[in-house]
Amino acid sequence: MAEPRLHRHGRFDDPDMKLGQDCFIVRDVDDHTLAYIYFEEERGRRAATKLLNGGEARRIAANFAGR
Repeated sequence: MAEPRLHRHGRFDDPDMKLGQDCFIVRDVDDHTLAYIYFEEERGRRAATKLLNGGEARRIAANFAGR
């Protein structure tokens, strides 16, 4: 019987709003950057730039890191 595969998951970093970061950074287990998921909290700017809000961006980053 074959041994089960061990899945190694990545992680995502929360943005530091004090530094002006407006994205979640998804990294693999070797700390390579896989994706930047940008968001905007201000409704007017979000509509103009067609960005996600913070909750949507967090969900996508968590799903991406878990795969």
